[in-house]
Amino acid sequence: MRAATPPILRLGFRTFFTLALLWALFVVPAWDLYLRGRAAGLPAQGVPDFLWHGHEMVFGYAMAVVTGFLLTAVRNWTGVMTLHGLPLAGLAGLWLLARAGMADALLPPAWTAGVEAAFLAGAAAAFTWPVLRVRQARQTGLVFKMWLMLPADLLFHLGRLEDDVAWMRMGVLSGLYLVLAILFVMARRVVPYFIERGVPGAAGRIRNRRWVDLANLWLFLAFAVEAVFLHQPWVRLSLALVLFALNALRLFDWHHPGLWKKPLLWGLYVGYAWLTGAFLLMAAAAHREVPAPLALHAFAYGGIGTMTLAMMARVSLGHTGRDVHAPPREVGPLLALFTLGGLVRVVLPGILPSSTYPVLLDIAAGLWTLTFLGLAWRYLPMLARN
Repeated sequence: MRAATPPILRLGFRTFFTLALLWALFVVPAWDLYLRGRAAGLPAQGVPDFLWHGHEMVFGYAMAVVTGFLLTAVRNWTGVMTLHGLPLAGLAGLWLLARAGMADALLPPAWTAGVEAAFLAGAAAAFTWPVLRVRQARQTGLVFKMWLMLPADLLFHLGRLEDDVAWMRMGVLSGLYLVLAILFVMARRVVPYFIERGVPGAAGRIRNRRWVDLANLWLFLAFAVEAVFLHQPWVRLSLALVLFALNALRLFDWHHPGLWKKPLLWGLYVGYAWLTGAFLLMAAAAHREVPAPLALHAFAYGGIGTMTLAMMARVSLGHTGRDVHAPPREVGPLLALFTLGGLVRVVLPGILPSSTYPVLLDIAAGLWTLTFLGLAWRYLPMLARN
């Protein structure tokens, strides 16, 4: 008799959300310990420490969440079953090997590049196949974004092999902006939809403007290309200000007072607010009024972190047969704790004396870790069971 597939391998969200939660609990504390001189084996040989951190947050944590979400969502969109069982385990194994390869001396650099390329290509192919099978042209943009993660990562690894920090930096930034582009697409699809269906009286009051959708799509592409490859501060400042205005308008159009009573809704909304505010910080950084890393962490810790937390919490409930309108009572406080961590990481360093910066990093890392500990405690069991 054929053995039943264990629950954790039945659908992409179960496997990759589990990996994302566990990786988040390792990679940020490890980074903080490394900064204090207490973590051996990090970063990988030949990789500057800040680029190791960026790579593992983008291609490790964020891509685990994106892969789990999209492999689950595309089954609903197309009706075609996605990876499960041993093929899903194989894809997860490639992700794990790539993480091991980014720790010092565990895998040769060329092997690490090959393993991670295989993971990214496998994830993109697993998402593309159902789309092609039913010819769902609406998903073309997401298909391209998933495949573009592959050359972005190869650029990073080529830089590592050639000892070229500029190439490594371009690879990490390209991956970051591709993840953001995927988040903008998914937020546009799900945030207003969830608010309309989750808040009494919101139906018909949530607005989407077609011209905002198109302008945001193309201007963000221009912004990302400039930020990664061109480095023209006045262009970046102009694009960032326009994108801030466009996304602030979106937030206004999506707002309903009732969403603040629903943690999984205000979590997504606050995450999108972080993404919006990050454009304002990018404009200020282009004008040399704030350090560029603060703006990048508004995108990463604030935007990607908050949105992926809220999305994992909601998707895990819905796809395990639980009520998305009645999340565990810890979810709201955990999201609030994480928001506090974002403020400590992004806002306070721009206000307090520079001597406080190491302490602020410790606090932000601690709040990140506490949040993911709480979420893992509540969600890992449901991801691993029926």
